Amino acid sequence: MITETANIQVTDAHGQTVSKAFDFTYSEYPLSRFWRMYATSTDLGDGYMNLNQIALRTQPGGVNQCIGSGGTADQSSEYNSSLGAIHAFLETLDTDGEYWHSANQSTGWWASFDFGAGILVPVAEVSITNCNIAGRAPRDFSIQTSQDGQTWTNVASFSGVQNWELSVPKVFSIPPLA
Repeated sequence: MITETANIQVTDAHGQTVSKAFDFTYSEYPLSRFWRMYATSTDLGDGYMNLNQIALRTQPGGVNQCIGSGGTADQSSEYNSSLGAIHAFLETLDTDGEYWHSANQSTGWWASFDFGAGILVPVAEVSITNCNIAGRAPRDFSIQTSQDGQTWTNVASFSGVQNWELSVPKVFSIPPLA
């Protein structure tokens, strides 16, 4: 987050000038309530996606903003009700067997996180960690934002990502706003 000060001077009807300083804070990265990883292909290509963690960070190397936020997750599919996307967003890379495992589908795997009404979170980088089977990770994917959870906008796209290793994070930078 960047904080700047703007000094405003106003002259009233009597010719008196009044100065006031205003501080405002903004992000150089996209702000959104909803964040989503949307993949069109996996490294293995067997129809499943298995992810141990999807960490949304407000600064490079920062902490996962999902943990402790009270937010909720959704996904394109889940293998069973105990393997939903919430596990990927709230995981701390432990080995407790909780992760997101999609159902078998040909394309269009996605996992989204909703920080909640009125909460806008800037994301500078996304860390994704594969689990279980190394090739069940995204090869071609986008990071997307939404203000309503229905209409999505790509903020970064990645293609040809390969050589996933089990429980080894890959970090993807979100470009700053122009």
